[in-house]
Amino acid sequence: MLNETYRAMLNNKSVIRETFMYGRQRAAQIGSENVFDYSLGNPSVPCPPEFTEAMQTLLAQEEPVSLHGYCPSQGDPGFRTAVAAHLTETFGLPYAQKHIFPTTGAAGAIAHAIRAVTQPGDEVLTFAPYFPEYGPYVAGTGAVLRVAGWPPLDKGPLLRPVIDWMFPYQTWCKQLIRRLGLADHVQYTGPLDAAAMRQAYLDADLFLLPSYSENSPNSLGEAMLLGLPCVASAAGGIPDMLQSGVQGMLYGAAGDDAALSAAILQVLALPDHGTALGTAAQIRARVTHDAAKNTAQMIEIYRKVLQREGTL
Repeated sequence: MLNETYRAMLNNKSVIRETFMYGRQRAAQIGSENVFDYSLGNPSVPCPPEFTEAMQTLLAQEEPVSLHGYCPSQGDPGFRTAVAAHLTETFGLPYAQKHIFPTTGAAGAIAHAIRAVTQPGDEVLTFAPYFPEYGPYVAGTGAVLRVAGWPPLDKGPLLRPVIDWMFPYQTWCKQLIRRLGLADHVQYTGPLDAAAMRQAYLDADLFLLPSYSENSPNSLGEAMLLGLPCVASAAGGIPDMLQSGVQGMLYGAAGDDAALSAAILQVLALPDHGTALGTAAQIRARVTHDAAKNTAQMIEIYRKVLQREGTL
């Protein structure tokens, strides 16, 4: 009889390991030199020659039984001493052999660390996305894994400094807003799920995209699909998505604030406040963003490329 907890674990899919196996299959089909698999943290650069030479020396000179035998469960004492000395020299902290517990990989280290500091019933907090094996590591200790996801800022005040550090442009924008005295007129929603983002679009009077550089912006396509009147700079591929005066309003240089203001006022001053523009944009977007049609076109593009390369 299988343990039901582990039976459930076996039934859970691991995207990382599925991707790894897919990489193996593709390597067998088109050659490993054509597959770059980073799913499990496999090395992408050669091993340092010094390490290879050291391994070859050990194999050639060490007595085989001793070389391949088990070392102490806490790790080889000489290795632990050397690592402690290196850390002390590097960071100036008083590391000693007793502080070093070597493992054969990060997974083993994380599993040991969780076992060392948790009690049954404890909660272990992680962000999403996360390494799926955290689940069994935590469950094996009797603790509970809590996934924080990517929490909205109003639910994660302790994370605000981290998020600000990760997104310096957002920090710069907030500083600029305060400097211009616009803090009461700009609201940061934080990350939204699909339903909340859709509602945010629908609650808006119009969608504004004053970008300096764009290819084919998803946000503009989403706004068009929802029938929102759109005002955007004529940057990059935007004019290919939206015809100015018909499905929305485009203005010239992205940094031309006078042209931006004029375009916004022109839409809002319309008798229907841009409703007809939004409807026309929605009709066009339903054609250009047709998932089935676009998927078929993409498959056909890849098929032609593979035919040309002789791999199909």
